[in-house]
Amino acid sequence: MKKRATKRTAPRRPKQEAPQIFVLISDKGQPTYARASIRVKPGQYRYLRWRDGKHVKGYYLGKGSR
Repeated sequence: MKKRATKRTAPRRPKQEAPQIFVLISDKGQPTYARASIRVKPGQYRYLRWRDGKHVKGYYLGKGSR
């Protein structure tokens, strides 16, 4: 006997947008900001990554909890 198709309902809470993260790039002139994002590598290692000109820079945030 086949199961009946169930109607999908809308999620109870709407999905929130991810916050925007910026890092201060110290230049010789006026301070500039670069958009950053958090990357999770295998093993739950977390890095803050941003682009500084042609280079991608990063900062180690630590190992996340399981």
